[in-house]
Amino acid sequence: MIRLLSVSIIALAIIGAYYFNRIELSFFGLQRLATSQMSTSLQPIGSSISYSCGTQNVQPHFLSYDPVLVYIESFLSPYEAQHLKELALSHYSSSTITASKENHKNEDVDGDIRRSETAWLPSPDPVVDCVRQRAANFQGLSSNKSMEALAAVRYNTGQEYKAHFDWNPFTKRPSDRRTSFFAILDANCTGGATHFPKVKSIAWGSDKRWCDWLDCSRPLEEGIFVRPIVGNALFWVNFKEDGTGHPATLHAGMPVVEGTKIGLNMWTYGKTSRK
Repeated sequence: MIRLLSVSIIALAIIGAYYFNRIELSFFGLQRLATSQMSTSLQPIGSSISYSCGTQNVQPHFLSYDPVLVYIESFLSPYEAQHLKELALSHYSSSTITASKENHKNEDVDGDIRRSETAWLPSPDPVVDCVRQRAANFQGLSSNKSMEALAAVRYNTGQEYKAHFDWNPFTKRPSDRRTSFFAILDANCTGGATHFPKVKSIAWGSDKRWCDWLDCSRPLEEGIFVRPIVGNALFWVNFKEDGTGHPATLHAGMPVVEGTKIGLNMWTYGKTSRK
């Protein structure tokens, strides 16, 4: 009951901010509401790995109310980040972009826009299944069935993903990627921030504690630059209440100056009320 209440409080806070754009919270938004105990009942399936899904004490903080953009500390445990990084090793191929105006299925490699490698992580796997359910719980969903497979993405020196949307701006189909998570599995690099160029203000002002996570050397007029930190994640809602894609969810994976960054994409797919 305590676990469900904790998850429900977070879900209600996110929904409230999404629809009303005004929630009286303490500094860093959700921090007062919960150090969330995102526990699931998943058990390892078909695996000899000794791993218990258990409880992960995630700490969510609002970066923005419009669009809903939440920074999450400790979304992944060190063991989970390492396991997912190793699991991805044999599955990488060149990353693609959507090449069709109708759906996400027709894809192409375009090195001018996106230079990286993507690994779709296999399931069943105890850690993959646990993390997918944790992402579903965070949104107040009882099941992870609407979530796509987890996708690790690896950026080496000089690689980047220029500004793009996770939702498809070309189609009028009623289903799309409603929400996005982006967690960090490896940050042995310089550069590689996640840039939201149209988010030009931060919830709760310019308190310097944000600089633990953001590149505060960049002026807010350029948007926010979120530094890669292993285990931490971003969550955002891709659509407005009226079902149209939110233009301020435009984001980019900035070039890795040196080293390697590995992220983890988690998308929830569903109806958007788009007309």
